[in-house]
Amino acid sequence: MTQSHSLPAGFTKALIASGLWIMVLECIRAFLIVLPMTKAAFPDFAGIAPMNVPIFISWTVWMMLLIWLTAYSYWLQARVSGHTTRSVNVAGSFATAFSLLLFWIANVNMGTGTVVVALIAVPWAWVELVVACQITRMVLQREMAR
Repeated sequence: MTQSHSLPAGFTKALIASGLWIMVLECIRAFLIVLPMTKAAFPDFAGIAPMNVPIFISWTVWMMLLIWLTAYSYWLQARVSGHTTRSVNVAGSFATAFSLLLFWIANVNMGTGTVVVALIAVPWAWVELVVACQITRMVLQREMAR
């Protein structure tokens, strides 16, 4: 049996569906938790967490990479373990570790983030990305059933 190495039918739909979830949760986490806590942690740092066009452009690139990493990680894991809860958890954990956990470790290391904010942001991100993997799973399974 030859296994196809191309992305499955419905991957674009899964990418869009999980991407919408990630974009909404990223904005909620940023505006309700991370930005206010970061500004409070660094009151003397002029210009911390600004909202301007370059920041929104970098945020757009960040979210596109995060969405692709999450959906693609799930697809790769599902190829190995099937469309299972284990695949959802492994892929969501992988995507969290190699994006947001790494981001927060670097921020804390550089002195531009705090451990307290990281301890709130990373678990939130893990739930966000595990749910995004579940959305990807549901869309791909539905497309496979057609």
